[in-house]
Amino acid sequence: MADLRVDIEPRDDPGNFGAEHALLLILLLFLCTVSGYIIRQKNFYYLPESGAHMLIGIVAGGFIRLLSSKSDLAYIQFNPSVFFFVLLPPIIFEAGYTMKKKRFFENVFSILCYAILGTFISTFVIGFLTYGAAKMGMISIDATSPLQALLFGSLISSVDPVATLAIIGKPEMQCDPLLYSLIFGESVLNDAVAIVLFHVFNKYQGSHEEFVGSDLGWVLLEFLGISFFSVLVGICVGLVCSLVFKKTNISSYHTYEVELLFLFTFGCFALAEIWKLSGVVALFFFAITLSHYNYYNMSEQSKISSTYVFEALAKGSESLVFLYMGISVFASKATWDIIFLILGIIFCIFGRACNIFPMSLLANLRRRKKISKKMQFVMFFAGLRGAVSYALSTQLTAGNKRGIEAIQTTTMGIIICTTFILGGSTEYVLNRLDMKRGADTASVTPNPNQENAYAYQLHEDYASGGGESTEAATANGSLTSYFLPDSIVQRGSAHYWWRRFDDTYMKPVFGGDTVLTRLAESSDNIELERDQELSYT
Repeated sequence: MADLRVDIEPRDDPGNFGAEHALLLILLLFLCTVSGYIIRQKNFYYLPESGAHMLIGIVAGGFIRLLSSKSDLAYIQFNPSVFFFVLLPPIIFEAGYTMKKKRFFENVFSILCYAILGTFISTFVIGFLTYGAAKMGMISIDATSPLQALLFGSLISSVDPVATLAIIGKPEMQCDPLLYSLIFGESVLNDAVAIVLFHVFNKYQGSHEEFVGSDLGWVLLEFLGISFFSVLVGICVGLVCSLVFKKTNISSYHTYEVELLFLFTFGCFALAEIWKLSGVVALFFFAITLSHYNYYNMSEQSKISSTYVFEALAKGSESLVFLYMGISVFASKATWDIIFLILGIIFCIFGRACNIFPMSLLANLRRRKKISKKMQFVMFFAGLRGAVSYALSTQLTAGNKRGIEAIQTTTMGIIICTTFILGGSTEYVLNRLDMKRGADTASVTPNPNQENAYAYQLHEDYASGGGESTEAATANGSLTSYFLPDSIVQRGSAHYWWRRFDDTYMKPVFGGDTVLTRLAESSDNIELERDQELSYT
């Protein structure tokens, strides 16, 4: 992690310095935890938790700058390597591991429209608008080539799942399930797309080749290749991990279970990065694979402990990321380009609009339940920027130094503005557009902790999923999906054949839902589930 040095005089004892650094970090994280608790307890959504953590970092960074010499400021920095290889993996794994897979795959076509095509559009719209402003001499970006502007367009097109989901995903917000599914899926995959595009453009910049229009096709092909093999790596590593848990007796040793899960998680991310693929994409599909197969190979104790451990790690990583981002406001020595900041915000708004509204029209062409205008506006409004954008900006090395500094400070300014302005007004927008589920609906919702919890989950996945169609669901991870009657899962559909292949060949080898398989043998339980499902429709 980046060092935070607060003493003016140099220390002779490095142990004391390490102790002071650890204590300071612990105190700041404690303040982040307390602030999050107060916000949740008081239902004060006008200040997002990520914004509160950033404010704590800004205040701490200000004090450190006042109490430290100029040479000591070198210790206050955001380390992108630590972010990508230590802090980001738990966040991505937890998102994929606890994801409502049924809803995700039901809406996969819409999500891919936003996350892939939409991010491409946003990147080039923002990039070429920035390049045009540079050609006019309005900002200090390299005007001799569009590459530096496109690098900015790719990194700032990353919609941060940490900030967005922390607001939209709170249970007490009672957000529409379809809206949550779309925002969640788009935000996670969008990060991966932005990272891949950034590295592709960065490779062109490093090779000193001139970027011309004909290179766009190669950029698209390289992106598709990286994405495909990243998904393949994630699934393969997930299957290997599931096979290890299935064929060994490691479930009798709970500590080793969780430890092995950690090793596979970070190993999957690192392996993809070593092969020049996307660690985010690989880890996301690794987590989905594990939740589908390996979850049922684990002991009951490890199922509970691993879920909460990764959730706590993800939460701590998120807090640390925004904390360091706040500290970086005072740690950076770069000058701010106010004109670029204002133009950057305008370009981001326009680029986000060019993503959401055209892609919604495309997605609605094959949807049963259409994405309404209100949902589209909330998705447009929820385009917060966050840690991924800033981490990528710190990795910029190509182009003139002044342009790099301008991109870094502008990125930080956009993150601050979107977090506080857009994030803080999210609940107000949801209320004004009537996008929250009413209390009456919540009051009649059955208790998921009852013995027929599987029927409740069935209702939740199908009645409120709002996907394109049954045929569009190319995969399924819901615990109760295997109980679905043929009247719901149409015979001959891709979902139907996948389910048969999965039950017949995959689960016996890699692990599966043995509890529900035993329940399925009871005709009484099957009839009970059908009655429950029909009563909700």
